[in-house]
Amino acid sequence: MRVNLVDPKDTTQECSDCHNVKKGDEKLALKDRTYHCDICGLVTDRDLNVA
Repeated sequence: MRVNLVDPKDTTQECSDCHNVKKGDEKLALKDRTYHCDICGLVTDRDLNVA
């Protein structure tokens, strides 16, 4: 099994496909459960996006 260590900073704000990071007013709030990337169009559960 391979394990990758990552810096947890902004992981909920980063797209798992294109690695764009949401900033400012784009950032997800804790109540937001769906991640939507405005750059590549990825739509997924926010927890699956960071897994």
